[in-house]
Amino acid sequence: MGRAKSPRVGTPEMVLPSTAHPAFDKAAHYFGVRAVHVPVGKDFRADVRAMRKAITRNTVLLVGSAPSYPQGVLDPIEELAQVASKRGLLLHVDARVSAA
Repeated sequence: MGRAKSPRVGTPEMVLPSTAHPAFDKAAHYFGVRAVHVPVGKDFRADVRAMRKAITRNTVLLVGSAPSYPQGVLDPIEELAQVASKRGLLLHVDARVSAA
């Protein structure tokens, strides 16, 4: 995916909050993508500023959760989408955790 979009991407990276579902690490392993975990804020939501700082030329994907795996809070998806759009990156919103 990232290699196809840009020849300057070495090992593709995904930037994700530390609260993202553990399946992202498994997917990273399977697809040869480096998972870059970023600490979350005091409210357990993704820290947009920290995620923006973690972006490199190898970043191909940002991850947000609605809700997050451990605490069930909603990450700031709109702000993450703005960052992804400005940087030409993909954004995956994980919404697998149900409240039932």
